[in-house]
Amino acid sequence: MRLVDRGIVHVYDVMVVGKDANGSVYLVDLATSSGQAGGFAELDGARTGILAEDDLREVAGAMQPGTMAALIVYENTWAVPFVAAAMESGGQMIAGGRIPAQDVMEVLDALESLEPTN
Repeated sequence: MRLVDRGIVHVYDVMVVGKDANGSVYLVDLATSSGQAGGFAELDGARTGILAEDDLREVAGAMQPGTMAALIVYENTWAVPFVAAAMESGGQMIAGGRIPAQDVMEVLDALESLEPTN
């Protein structure tokens, strides 16, 4: 919520999905959950419809019994001026992607271990 309040991100959709010990999938109602949704309960109004039933099924297929997952569709609003400036100067997006933070940290750690020490 701090990132939303500071205007760094805009949250469009949040869906919290659980899979019980028997493998049955359920959707957590953020408006009525009693602590089950953790800090996501504050985002109960974020439902644009971008996330749909097929997203729920795909995530559920990857989950282990007894786990929960949060699906979040958000925009990095801090990037809007950067993208606008690139487009205004003739640039165009030809691809996009996301590198998980854990992967970045592992690569940086590996590079750090290769640096010579004086």
